[in-house]
Amino acid sequence: MGALWPLPDPDGTAELLGHLHRALIGVPGACSLAEVVAAAHRHGLSIAVWGPFVHFGA
Repeated sequence: MGALWPLPDPDGTAELLGHLHRALIGVPGACSLAEVVAAAHRHGLSIAVWGPFVHFGA
């Protein structure tokens, strides 16, 4: 996983990454990222926070 551009919101990013780390337990990375990004979008978190994250590989 990685970010395509600098992350502008340290608090929002920390919250997102906390959720992502918990989601990674027992679930493939791409699925975890998709779940966390979808939840962030549903809860109104700015695209600047969740938009830059991508998953590379299996």
